[in-house]
Amino acid sequence: MKCKSSIPLSEIKKRLKGKSEKQLISLVSGCYKLSDEVKFYLSTKLMENEQEGQRIIEELKDELYYAFWRERGNEPIIPDLKRAKKVISDLKIITNNPGIIISFMLDYIDHGISFSCKYGDMCEKYYNSIEKMFESMTKIILENSKQINIYQTVGRIEEIVDKSSAFGWGVYDNLSDWTEELKEDLGIETDD
Repeated sequence: MKCKSSIPLSEIKKRLKGKSEKQLISLVSGCYKLSDEVKFYLSTKLMENEQEGQRIIEELKDELYYAFWRERGNEPIIPDLKRAKKVISDLKIITNNPGIIISFMLDYIDHGISFSCKYGDMCEKYYNSIEKMFESMTKIILENSKQINIYQTVGRIEEIVDKSSAFGWGVYDNLSDWTEELKEDLGIETDD
């Protein structure tokens, strides 16, 4: 619930300073019970080891998969792009590792293209979502090119883009053009 008369964060911080440890634990416990988002946030911020983080990343990978590949009976359900984008946002809360983030964004694009390959043409909004994710991903690649294996990443991008060659709405053309621009920006020889 959005409250119009909520207290500003600066005032909240002042008031929290006056609370005992027991009161703070009670307050955090109450917040934890309010929503899945708060549970996720607290769980990720209070991880004690790498295994906990890896487990959460695997859960997010599964969540991303199921956002695209759900069925009712034997019939596919249109992918839940809002849910899929939330997975990417949640991932960015628990890691700033560009390789992991790029991999998830590629999974998003790959699932989106593969779903359309399997079940047929989708609406323009669907393809726009794939293209926006692609654009966001290329920015992260360019900003972090020294921290990732760019040849492996570009190879995966090219494989995924090739799958979209039969799509309408100019998707293949856009993704191909952006891939070539990315390769140029990274100093990778293009096929031209």
